[in-house]
Amino acid sequence: MELIFFLILAVIAILSALLVIFQNKPIYSALYLVLCFLSIAGLYFLLHSEFLAIMQIIIYAGAIMVFILFVIMLLDLKGEKGTKRLRFQRLFSILFTLLLLFFLIGASAHMISESKKMGLNSEMLSSFGGVKLFGKLLFSDYLLSFEVASVLLLVAMIGAVVFGKKRP
Repeated sequence: MELIFFLILAVIAILSALLVIFQNKPIYSALYLVLCFLSIAGLYFLLHSEFLAIMQIIIYAGAIMVFILFVIMLLDLKGEKGTKRLRFQRLFSILFTLLLLFFLIGASAHMISESKKMGLNSEMLSSFGGVKLFGKLLFSDYLLSFEVASVLLLVAMIGAVVFGKKRP
């Protein structure tokens, strides 16, 4: 049953990511991006990583999408026509995407073989992504990184308000 859910969510994630790229209207691209984020959160749930799934929904499908929609409204892109793409640009993007896909498949196969060599089992991986382990790492080993990221987000938000403010 998990395999069926995985395949459904993976197909939704891939199709919505492709629709983000090939959509001409930026609002529709943003909506497809939300669908992609939600399907990835579903994949996290299937991995028994509930904390990461909830954070995916709250941070990416919520907060980041608000920033993206704010930029779309700020730039007023609804009246613009899409730029015409050249053939070599489309060919280059398809080749680059295929190369990236093959790289990711190879990296995944390597990671699976390495985990089998190390003897990792499902019991050891079940604690991965849990709230207790994540909180312990976040507020001990990665506290400085967490604080730097929060300050950078604050500066970005202040900059967006300053740049978006109309001058008299």
